[in-house]
Amino acid sequence: MDYLRLAIGLGPMGIYWILIGYLYQRRNPMLINAAQDTLLLGLGVIGFVAIGPVELFFPTAAYSVLGEWTWFFLLCLYGFVVLFLALNRRPQWTLYGANSTTLRGILERVLQEHQIEHSWQGMVLVAPEIGLRGIVEPANLTDGAAHLTACGREQDITGWHRLERLVIQKLPSESSTRGGWLWIVAGMGIVMVSIALFWLDLDKIMLAWEELSSVTSKQDTHAKHFLK
Repeated sequence: MDYLRLAIGLGPMGIYWILIGYLYQRRNPMLINAAQDTLLLGLGVIGFVAIGPVELFFPTAAYSVLGEWTWFFLLCLYGFVVLFLALNRRPQWTLYGANSTTLRGILERVLQEHQIEHSWQGMVLVAPEIGLRGIVEPANLTDGAAHLTACGREQDITGWHRLERLVIQKLPSESSTRGGWLWIVAGMGIVMVSIALFWLDLDKIMLAWEELSSVTSKQDTHAKHFLK
């Protein structure tokens, strides 16, 4: 078993789950837009990408010329791909630490305070003044987070950004609906990081053992030659 590669894959994913657990456990709700969510997920899977597709299609010709710099350029390429995907996602928010009812209430108060014309069609928010049409829905089965997702083709990115700033300004006065079960999310991340660190230490021990075995084997060979 290649413990080093397993640690490289599992470590960033553990950090990702720790960050998600932190977002759930904040005193106030935390809003993450679609681009930020994509960048965060890209950070989480970077280890598995490095030991998977990148290593599988590794440019050996470039490595013979650039050496270790090849990894740097490959990571830069991965970063550009993740950034491209993040910037091309449809508008969406995820509000951690609040359910869909809370998110709807926050949106309603913000729109009323700033006198932005809007209407509700069930859980669908229509605000023609800022070119926004989105649906409020739970982000998970336990309703510990909520989404506002664009529905319809005609969306004004500027309007989404304006409303996002107004909602973020409102969040410090809101209380997060934290739950004890949410520590499980951060706990999963801590376990993953701990296993990754253990595998790194185990890999060092295995390398040291191989070097010791090699030295011992060479000493035995020299001793046999000397006796002959």
